[in-house]
Amino acid sequence: MFRKLSSVASVTRASAFIVLLSLSTTGQAGVVYSSGALNFSTTGQSMWGTGAATVLNGSKFVGAEWNNETASLGKIVGKVSTVSVNTNPAWWVWKACKETVNVLCGSQPSKGTVKTNVDTRTGAKLDVTTSGKLGLEFGYTVNSGSVDANLDFSATALL
Repeated sequence: MFRKLSSVASVTRASAFIVLLSLSTTGQAGVVYSSGALNFSTTGQSMWGTGAATVLNGSKFVGAEWNNETASLGKIVGKVSTVSVNTNPAWWVWKACKETVNVLCGSQPSKGTVKTNVDTRTGAKLDVTTSGKLGLEFGYTVNSGSVDANLDFSATALL
């Protein structure tokens, strides 16, 4: 009896398949739906919930740093000055007379002066200006847990 039931079930299945097949060939053609390409991507998504993951970036410098520091080497001595030079020889004779014998020297003649610049500067000087830093710089990144994902798929349905 058990055998007869299983053969009856096979016949029932086969006949249901034939009926469905005949309905689909005699009825209206099926509609094909295609979503096209579907893309999903995320970068830096928190693995613990919605939104972006917490990320801390930074750096720390350990060493010496300077900006526009100037160093001077050498020295310049002397100066620029203006002097008056007496150009009348009669005045020089009168002055010598006054400083020595001081008798019958007469009155003082005009000096006939000329002004001139005298530069007595001498030496060398070098000014060096620098900026920079010397040491080690440490960088760090702390990430609370993030996910980067890229998913490309498509869906098709036959209705």
